[in-house]
Amino acid sequence: MTDQPSRYTFNHFAFVFAPFWLGYHRLYQWIFVYFLFVLLMLAISSYFPWFSAVFLWPDWLEPLFILTYMVLLHGFFGFAATKLAALRQERLNEQDENGRPKVPLFSAQNPSFLSAILSPLIIGAFFLWPLMFTAFWEYNPSVSPGVYTYEDDRSVPEGQLDIRQPASYEKYNDLINLYFRAEEPIDGKSFRYELYFAEELDEEWEMIQEQDSNIFSGRTISMSLIDAERPETETGYYRLNVYLDDERVAETMFDIYLEQYE
Repeated sequence: MTDQPSRYTFNHFAFVFAPFWLGYHRLYQWIFVYFLFVLLMLAISSYFPWFSAVFLWPDWLEPLFILTYMVLLHGFFGFAATKLAALRQERLNEQDENGRPKVPLFSAQNPSFLSAILSPLIIGAFFLWPLMFTAFWEYNPSVSPGVYTYEDDRSVPEGQLDIRQPASYEKYNDLINLYFRAEEPIDGKSFRYELYFAEELDEEWEMIQEQDSNIFSGRTISMSLIDAERPETETGYYRLNVYLDDERVAETMFDIYLEQYE
């Protein structure tokens, strides 16, 4: 390591071990900045699952973004760290010349291996909770009004990431439920759904199932729709229409396929 560099040269140690190199040269405020940018990276990446679901982005974009972001962040310190250390030394020299009082923690001039280890750990511990929270949090806006389908072994959809679009289910493996979300409380309106089937999309739709009820009052309805585990359930395309007081308010499509195992 270069103890007191003074030029914009690429520092490979700072590039690879950025927070530890900063700690070695007692650049504590820049360690804080480093973790702030890591937190920002995690916050941005929390939106990628939603982007993938809505805009059909490929899954590899998120790890590519994280890798690129971290390379750029470490690249900044690789190029700038030597100058940052030199500026700190110049500032300390000016304080000595002017006889201004200095805080011992921030005025030590010699690099320290102990500081290289402890300062990133201490500052990182300060960021630990927001980093963990952001790493596990995903942007998942509420489900829009409409009708959806979901597997019985999954919980009722609460956000858009919980909805599979396009919906496709495996025969002999899934029990399919209906989930309907109205724009306003149903308040006893007549609720009815009609389920249509076609073996191919260009064929005529045949209604195979219908159910109505007027016992609902809230904004959401969840119920069993069709059992794809039953042998008599046909593979093909299904269209689901939902009516409130005989007015069609939502529709969706899904398919049931038979997996061919070799």
